[in-house]
Amino acid sequence: MKGIPLSVALGALAVVSWPGRILADGGAEANGIGATAAMRNMGPIRTWWVNLHNSSPFWSAVISVVVIAVLGVLLSRLAEVVFAPIESRIELGKRGSNRRAGE
Repeated sequence: MKGIPLSVALGALAVVSWPGRILADGGAEANGIGATAAMRNMGPIRTWWVNLHNSSPFWSAVISVVVIAVLGVLLSRLAEVVFAPIESRIELGKRGSNRRAGE
């Protein structure tokens, strides 16, 4: 694959344009957009998460990325365990799409 993938290019564009969107109404003197999450009727983990988001959105985002990556790895491992018995019964070499022409 040549060049930069579209998802990376769009992500970079979003990161580069975000400060301009926040400060679009008044330049350097403008107040930034505040994102505060409500904390009513939540369990202890969600309350901690909201407090973290309200106090430090940057670290909230970093922890979110790490948690999503770890959960992705765990779910892929679980899928390997679940599908291993099924995969052992499938012979991909016998399928018509994998045969060479003339066989």
